[in-house]
Amino acid sequence: MIHFIKLQALQIAQRYMDRIDERLYADAIRLNAISSLYDGENEFYFAKENMNYIINITSSYVDSLGTPANTITSFYRVNLIITSQPDVISPIRISRLYGAF
Repeated sequence: MIHFIKLQALQIAQRYMDRIDERLYADAIRLNAISSLYDGENEFYFAKENMNYIINITSSYVDSLGTPANTITSFYRVNLIITSQPDVISPIRISRLYGAF
């Protein structure tokens, strides 16, 4: 059962990242819009498994290596952490680095 819960969490996280990719590459949003559209916490409840998944997304400007920058740069990093309630799985962390070219 734990493997199923972890797989479900990974699929939810991947769906979020794919949505950001899709909107960026379609020129529907710019890098600086990611934080206003996606940053924060969201929850998904699956009654069948009696499981609640909590997603926390943060994003910020970084340098080309992913190190936080104090100014606006051409690079942006999105960090996603997903956990479960009840606490069955270890937090899953995914990061992506985007560049404005």
